[in-house]
Amino acid sequence: MARHDILHILGLESLRDDFPRPTRAWGRVEQGIEDGALLWSARLKTEILKIFNTQAPSFLASEPLMVGSLARGELCPGSDLDFVFLGPEERVQEFVGWAQQKGLKLRSRVPENHEDLAQGVELWDHLSLLDGEALTAKGEDVLARERQRIVQAGRAQKNKWLRQLRDEREKRHERYDSIQNMLEPSIKMGLGGLRDLDQARLILKAFPEIEVPDSHVLQLLDYHLKSFLWIRQRLHLEGERDLISNQSQPGLADFFGFGHYRDFMFFVQRGLSRVSFYSDWILEIAGPKARQKPPVLKKTGDLTKALLEDPSVRTQFWVRRALDEFWPVKSLERRRAERGRELRKFFSPKVKDAAWRALFRSRLMDRLVPEVKPLVGLVQHDQYHRFAADAHLLQVIRETLRARKSVRHLGPLAKFARGFKDKDWQLLLWTALYHDLAKGRPEDHEDLGAKWVQRDLTAFGLSASDTREVRWLVQNHLAFSQAALRRDPNDPAILRGLEQLHLTEDRVRRLLLFTAIDILGTNPQAWNEWKAKLLASLGERLLSEDQKLETAFARKFSFLQDDQRQSLFLISREIGLKKLQMDLTVIQVGRARAFEVFKVKKRVWLRYSRSRDRHGALAEVLGLLFQAGASVLQAHVLTLPRFGIYDWFCLDFSGSPESLLKRLELFAKQPAKKAPPVKWESVQKIEGESPTVLFKGLDQRGLLWSAAESLSEAGLEIRSAVVQTWGQKAEDLFVVKAPKGDPDWFARLERSSGQK
Repeated sequence: MARHDILHILGLESLRDDFPRPTRAWGRVEQGIEDGALLWSARLKTEILKIFNTQAPSFLASEPLMVGSLARGELCPGSDLDFVFLGPEERVQEFVGWAQQKGLKLRSRVPENHEDLAQGVELWDHLSLLDGEALTAKGEDVLARERQRIVQAGRAQKNKWLRQLRDEREKRHERYDSIQNMLEPSIKMGLGGLRDLDQARLILKAFPEIEVPDSHVLQLLDYHLKSFLWIRQRLHLEGERDLISNQSQPGLADFFGFGHYRDFMFFVQRGLSRVSFYSDWILEIAGPKARQKPPVLKKTGDLTKALLEDPSVRTQFWVRRALDEFWPVKSLERRRAERGRELRKFFSPKVKDAAWRALFRSRLMDRLVPEVKPLVGLVQHDQYHRFAADAHLLQVIRETLRARKSVRHLGPLAKFARGFKDKDWQLLLWTALYHDLAKGRPEDHEDLGAKWVQRDLTAFGLSASDTREVRWLVQNHLAFSQAALRRDPNDPAILRGLEQLHLTEDRVRRLLLFTAIDILGTNPQAWNEWKAKLLASLGERLLSEDQKLETAFARKFSFLQDDQRQSLFLISREIGLKKLQMDLTVIQVGRARAFEVFKVKKRVWLRYSRSRDRHGALAEVLGLLFQAGASVLQAHVLTLPRFGIYDWFCLDFSGSPESLLKRLELFAKQPAKKAPPVKWESVQKIEGESPTVLFKGLDQRGLLWSAAESLSEAGLEIRSAVVQTWGQKAEDLFVVKAPKGDPDWFARLERSSGQK
């Protein structure tokens, strides 16, 4: 229950039970809306005044003027009750004291000067007298006098009022900016809420010289006043305040007859957007340029020209009115190229933030890119996206313009923008417009957005290369944030996954910048130095010479699995890519020997290959190496498609490569021997996509041979292995394949390795 619920305090609970539900769905503005909220407010007001007149001491004697929601007939259960008292001080104190003792929240004042109620008060409180209601004859006279003063004030005074109203509006919107256009908007004080509606109405009353050329504007404001008031009343009845919280949305949607709370929030957000625009427009036309002529709009190009030359709300209003004449919805599909010509005017480096905002707020963007319209008011309920979907697109565009001007706020990412040309920024602007354009559709929004890029930008006249780059950015716009911020960017598997995206240096640099821009346009509070450092670290890794080599290598061996390709890459770094490629070629044509020895930088590498794998093959090779007097320092054990067994061993061997080959050939002709007994510190099973076993122990002669033999005896097939010796420690990792339906394979391995 609200802190000062009027129904509870004054014993009007029956009104809670009689609160009306809409009898028909809320839809088009032209269809209107029921007066349910206003009628219920009128009943509440009547009951309150009845109690005041019969129970409150000195109520009428205090000469009250009702202002605020009480006077306007917009009462809610949690509303403040606003009064200006013209009576004797002792009578005022008697009534106020009674009300406070009851627990009612009064906002009241006694004028410093009864002959001038504007003296010593805020502008908003003075203008609220335009909506005021008197309960006595004296009050009626005072109200009539003050209203006349307001309406007949000079131009200079009114201009001063407008400046004050703009300041109040900006400060209020800034204060409630943390919730505007969000999951949880303020229905009263936020952007486009009831306070903006009240302000627009007061301006129209205070400036009777204003001419509203379109009756639809007044109809729209009235429509949303009724709907927002109804929503606020229901919020208060449910114990909420003015915030449409995430928890309250499903209940509100059900009460007001919406099929889903997303549909309800779409209605609310679209209404807030409309009210924000038209209340801004009313404030604008009340100003000193009120008599300025509207822009000349005789042909299609005049609309974009007008916004680029004067992006004011006044121009936006006239462009809105002209949309159906110059850009009827039915013509948009066949006029794709023409839409592109007009839209491309905004991609000039000279176009500033205000013009882009005007393009969206005038709704011309809805006609140039029709896919924007379904995003108006579409809220992404993930507690991360701060703005409605259409507002998010605009915010990302604005952040792109901001970055084009200066990238200092991006911290360590700023260096990746060095050397950016106008073309780079234009590609990022197109990406900003299209990256989330397909949100709210059943298809994956990155895939569908990329298709729209190909369709539209080709028709818009962009080059094939520019279209390709924007399509790539839209398709992959989440890749770096997922890799750097949600997973370990140093994980080789993550980097190998990014390799599949056909990265180039330009793409890496653009996507790094766009990732930061997208986060800022999603929720500025979500951007921080830590994220900047993670993204910068990922960029440095991707653009390093080592990573470039690995990326090139990955393309040559794209037919291999990630772990196989990574092992081959590591081998190539040891013996050289050319030698590796030549060796693979010899094997592929069937001319390779089973053993081949390479000496590189005083280290001996042995390659063992067979066209067909067989059980226990690794243990046999390791046994031969042991007998030949060679110790294995490092090993990569692979079975490759097209090649078969392809194992590499880095050896500690004092003899020549030729002597090693002779010894291996000699011992291969002799009966196989058993591995010597060794002691393992541990044998661990690692869960994952494929069963993996890790042998750990102090370095000993025959250690690796013993591990391979234990795996063979346990009936396991070795799919791959990575072997490392770190000083006195050895860690041998084997990816294995166990017989199907064999849950006891690890127990057998523990027995064969002497662990049980």
